[in-house]
Amino acid sequence: MFAPGLYAIADADHTPDVEAWGNTLLASGAKTLQLRAKSWSKSEITRVARALVTSAHRYGAVFILNDHPDIAATVHAHGVHLGQTDMSTDEARAIVGPDVLIGLSTHTIDQVEKTKGGRTAADYLGFGPIFGTSSKAEAGLPRGASLLAEAVHTADIPVVAIGGIDASRLQEVVAAGPFGWAVISALTGAHDPVTAIREMSPSP
Repeated sequence: MFAPGLYAIADADHTPDVEAWGNTLLASGAKTLQLRAKSWSKSEITRVARALVTSAHRYGAVFILNDHPDIAATVHAHGVHLGQTDMSTDEARAIVGPDVLIGLSTHTIDQVEKTKGGRTAADYLGFGPIFGTSSKAEAGLPRGASLLAEAVHTADIPVVAIGGIDASRLQEVVAAGPFGWAVISALTGAHDPVTAIREMSPSP
């Protein structure tokens, strides 16, 4: 499993040079990095994912690829993250094998309930959006910290909060008890990534 706390996402649709940005996040202290490249070709994703896997090993970090279990297996990513409309976690497990992390996005308590009792091959759940976000147009209405707390209580695997989380809202998120929190805009908009990562990684 990846370390609890900050789960940094390098999003190709919001970053001109996502490979360089991913390397910056790793060099600045991010211990979990996801590459998200929704509009890219598989060859582009494979090239950058392979480079970031190498960087993650160098910095002692975990690299997770959004979508594409086949590419995750090819580049030896530490994990793959799936959405509700992607292939099932069981199908993904058959591709990536037993040792690769699988994450699954959830947006409702009913979706969380459906993962309980070993009914999914997922190792962790994403839950959100917690707050309004511009990073994912199809994310839907904010769920809020109270529903996040309910998701954490309901799930029997770790939950990572996502959506509109920045330093000003972090304590509210932490208080809800998630294993971690995924962040895009609060990092891409920062003048100093080292400071931003430190702000988003409060001491236990």
